[in-house]
Amino acid sequence: MVRAGTARAATWPGVAALREKLTTFVVVTLVTLTIWLFAEAESLGHESLPCTVEIAAADSSRDVSPTTGWDGRVTLDISGSRRALEQVRDLLSQPVRLTLPSTMPEGEQSLDLLEAMQVSESLVRSGVTIESVRPLRAGVLVQEIVTRQVPIRAELPGVQVSGQIAVTPDKADVRLPRVLADRLGDALAVVARVPSDQRSRLDQPGPVAVQAEIVLPESITKERGVQLLTQRASLAFSIKSTLTTANFAFPVQVLTLPIEWGDWTVEIRDEDERLNVELTGPSDVIDRLKSPEERLIAVLALSSDDLAKKATSKDASFGVVRDGVFSPLPAGVQVKADRRTVRFEVKKRGEP
Repeated sequence: MVRAGTARAATWPGVAALREKLTTFVVVTLVTLTIWLFAEAESLGHESLPCTVEIAAADSSRDVSPTTGWDGRVTLDISGSRRALEQVRDLLSQPVRLTLPSTMPEGEQSLDLLEAMQVSESLVRSGVTIESVRPLRAGVLVQEIVTRQVPIRAELPGVQVSGQIAVTPDKADVRLPRVLADRLGDALAVVARVPSDQRSRLDQPGPVAVQAEIVLPESITKERGVQLLTQRASLAFSIKSTLTTANFAFPVQVLTLPIEWGDWTVEIRDEDERLNVELTGPSDVIDRLKSPEERLIAVLALSSDDLAKKATSKDASFGVVRDGVFSPLPAGVQVKADRRTVRFEVKKRGEP
């Protein structure tokens, strides 16, 4: 028994030595792997990476835009550590903003994209080296931006106003390129429109006060560098009447000199005997034209020359017969006809 115990005790120093060797091996392996990974991350690499560039001015008094059809896309040839290249891939997933110096002259300029990218703060911080850029240059237009106060014009379609429209404020602030401002001059104005949620207030005659939305005229909405700074204005006015639109059928009647009528006959084509017309005007006027007392007609006036030449078509005019007297349509009524031309045949009486 004493010998067996002595033999078991003698094996423990060998186990401890083996464990120490295993621990040392693991530690050395981990250190070696860490050094290798670090060295791999810091080893140099080269890549060509696409990215999008946004060009901006250094201050708000200028605007910069491409002039050569360049869409802002470039390809960068870069070098650096693999860690830096990995960071740059993430960085280039978003547009790179290039800020041009305030000293760049106004007008069309040729921008050196390589030079601009090499001083880009975000790319400099990444630690990579930009070796080349494709395309190498891009045309840009540098414009001075100014602020102008321009008149506000109220737009009230479908409303007939009595007197003046009071607009408060009467001018709006607009930021735009100085060249555009000089070209437009006094013709530049913005439009005040009543929003849809307040249109119901324009249905009845009488005084009205509304808050209007200010919008740019369509002629400059697509111009670069234009910004409307004044968004709303108050409008005060008195509604005389509202406008309405209605459709009417005008029967065509021939008008000639009495001396000619006995010598000629005029036959209007069946499809042209009535003309469909859309009338827009004050509601009370349109309602009156709908009454039986008002007889609407389209007058085909033929002169002696028209009859002698045996004309075959002519435009008609529109009017109203009231108490047996023909008169033009009331002032303020707008006419929109599908067509005005009447086709007919002229014959001299007695001819076969």
